[in-house]
Amino acid sequence: MPQGFLGVDVFFVISGFVITRSLMQAGDPGRLLPFLERFYRRRFWRLAPALVVVVAVTLLAVAVVVPPVWLSRHIFYTGAGSLFGISNIVLSSASGSGYFSQAADFNPFLHTWSLGVEEQFYVLFPLLFWCVFVWSVRRMQRWARWVIPALAVVSLALAVWGALADPTTSFYLLPTRFWELAAGAIAFTYAERVRAAVAERRALILGWSGLAAVIGALFLPQSWASPFPAGVLPVGGSMLLLVRRDGDRPSRRRRLLAGSPPDDVPRPHLVLPVPVALARHRDHSVDDRRERLVVDPARRCALGRPGGAQLPLRRAAVPVVPALAHRAAVAGGGRCGIGIVSVVIAFYGEGARQSFEYRVQTKPVISSDKVTFDPLHLPTLGMAEAAVDDPEAPRLLVIGDSHAGMHHGASLEVANDAGFRFVGSSVSGCGFTLSEAVDLEGACSMQRDALATLEEGDVVVFAALRLPRYLDQDGHLFVPVDQLDPKRVERRAEALAQFDAIVGDLEGRGVGVVIAGPTPMFEYIPLRCADWFNSMNPVCDGRAEISRDELLERASFANAQIAAVQERHPDAVVWNVFDVLCPGDVCSIRDENGELLFADQDHLGGRGNELVLPSYREAVAAAAAR
Repeated sequence: MPQGFLGVDVFFVISGFVITRSLMQAGDPGRLLPFLERFYRRRFWRLAPALVVVVAVTLLAVAVVVPPVWLSRHIFYTGAGSLFGISNIVLSSASGSGYFSQAADFNPFLHTWSLGVEEQFYVLFPLLFWCVFVWSVRRMQRWARWVIPALAVVSLALAVWGALADPTTSFYLLPTRFWELAAGAIAFTYAERVRAAVAERRALILGWSGLAAVIGALFLPQSWASPFPAGVLPVGGSMLLLVRRDGDRPSRRRRLLAGSPPDDVPRPHLVLPVPVALARHRDHSVDDRRERLVVDPARRCALGRPGGAQLPLRRAAVPVVPALAHRAAVAGGGRCGIGIVSVVIAFYGEGARQSFEYRVQTKPVISSDKVTFDPLHLPTLGMAEAAVDDPEAPRLLVIGDSHAGMHHGASLEVANDAGFRFVGSSVSGCGFTLSEAVDLEGACSMQRDALATLEEGDVVVFAALRLPRYLDQDGHLFVPVDQLDPKRVERRAEALAQFDAIVGDLEGRGVGVVIAGPTPMFEYIPLRCADWFNSMNPVCDGRAEISRDELLERASFANAQIAAVQERHPDAVVWNVFDVLCPGDVCSIRDENGELLFADQDHLGGRGNELVLPSYREAVAAAAAR
């Protein structure tokens, strides 16, 4: 469905409704601390046992079947963050972790972001509810009833602004989701008044209208922005359905519109996305039939028994465990809370320091051949490490997108041999591809700043993805690029003018310049085809060998751009990576011994890095000598 992700908006409205009903049905909340303690205890024992089991089992599965590569770089921190109720904060802070990014499809903990929003709502809303109750009921302050609606309006305005200014942060965080949860709270608060004031037939019309709004919102064009106007429709429709919910004489129509599932129906939202995400690491995609094969057994085995009875996870062993835990918490007093908060802060601080990217530096699980996927591990030289730390030594700056990062191991070896301090600046989407200009004043400002620090005697290597890929990480083939399209021609001209100015400035400062040429690419993704459990991956059916002529034709526009730069700047050195990796009539993803050179369709692994190392040394030496 074009706007299928709006289902989570409906979920938040229902959650706000249910929590408010729970708080209201408890009667007079009494004193604040006992009120909060009762609420938090119920929420904890409802969520924590299932969550801990899901996270533990999923992390074990990830360790067994998921390669430690860029597609999985956020999994560990997202899973650990979900235990603390902050996975949404982790995802909003991590680079390249937007809900619609490619890596998101492969993260089995992605769905816990909404649980994080809900748990943070659980922390704040009972306190807000208690204050409103005291103000409006005990102290008879009529203005108090408008506190939650007012906060909802502020949250919606913030969400609309955030969707334009920072869409990823706006999507994940509570302040821009509060309006949806508050909508559920408002629906419960005014439900009785609406039912009393609206006639039966009109109420039924409201219910059907709400249902139509919810379903219709899912089919809105993708061009409709969320939260406004697209998100308002399912939220408003959900409010109408919830207000319409309860009735005195249920009919079939009213049961359809108002009925709630029985309490023993399993709640699959915590578990079901996990096997689907894990399956994507094995398969290029999960179609409806395959998803049923994965999900249905999970629903039956992990969530319920035949007949719909829920597994007694929350009830098992149980009055003893909560009682002991509660007694320990009471005995520990504030120290327990301080300990939990300290752990969360430490976890978040360490994760933020690493941009929430977790990389396994030991042998990758999916292959006994470590050098296949780790660009730092060279077959005969071992793990590459920086050996020059003299602050007066000249610098070797390797700058670009992920193709600058893929040369990390070889770059360190070149820098060490030539007496350079290695500096890497690899930013996704910020490679000097010469196919379009780089946003040096915005998203790629780090690249601008790195170039500005270079001085006489330094050398810079520009490496980037210069060819259009055949397929994405899901194995979906891209539509062939029309390089003669006037817009593409114009963008290449802008990119050439920008890069011409950059190279001219660097040469004027006495900085050596190396331009890495295009590398071969393929329709085969080794990191997803390496072991027995993913050997049937449809991605592995793609071409692992492509003729040299076809790839040279594909690279012709990139090579023409590089030639134009070299014509203007003869001292710039072109590093011809292509000929090293494809010396014959057929380019292969493997070397002459059948060993993989690439980690995926276009990124070199450790073996590929060592193969290009001699030519890399020559290019840097030539640039330093000019």
